[in-house]
Amino acid sequence: MEKGTSLFVDVLTLKPQRTVGEAQAYFDKIAPIAARHGLHRVTAIAIDRKMRGHEAVNPHLVQLWRVDGGTAFAELAGDPDYRSVIPERDALFDMPNLQGWFGAVT
Repeated sequence: MEKGTSLFVDVLTLKPQRTVGEAQAYFDKIAPIAARHGLHRVTAIAIDRKMRGHEAVNPHLVQLWRVDGGTAFAELAGDPDYRSVIPERDALFDMPNLQGWFGAVT
């Protein structure tokens, strides 16, 4: 990946009884929608064990997204196709405990 590429690291915790497979199916639906607004999923990593870290932070999935443009998230949030899958998102993920960071390739 080219130096300076803008990235978003998405750290996701599933609700009880939900699976990484269900999350992957959800992201397969929204990835094309996100791409229309400059968000491109680079990779997803299923977390299968913890080496160390804060006791209360136990994500199930980490994703890396390339971000093309400073308004990508605002545009996505306003897209009717994205808004139609928000109930599915909220049923899958522990929304108050999601984490995300922006950065750039060094």
